[in-house]
Amino acid sequence: MPFFRVVAAKNGQKVELTAKFDSDIIARESLHKDGYSIIEIRETSAPVETAGWVFYFEIELNGQKKKGQIKSDDIFKAYKKLTDDLGYRIVSIASTVDASDEEK
Repeated sequence: MPFFRVVAAKNGQKVELTAKFDSDIIARESLHKDGYSIIEIRETSAPVETAGWVFYFEIELNGQKKKGQIKSDDIFKAYKKLTDDLGYRIVSIASTVDASDEEK
């Protein structure tokens, strides 16, 4: 399954993300369903590594749980971006992908 690098807008905020989808059509449909307006989308061979911390989160969106990653220099700023700017209901957020329930 290929990765797609996406520049989009949601709730008046510009968002850059990388996610796996079966195709660009499915990526567009899924992101539109989640409330994103796509500005640019392109296939990439792997997630783009950038400086800073990566936090792993799980949200509940339209009755479904979804997992993702967000880059930030602070977990609280990442949480605020997800809740206030993007309007997500956070189930959990952690600094490692394999964090225990207690760490989340």
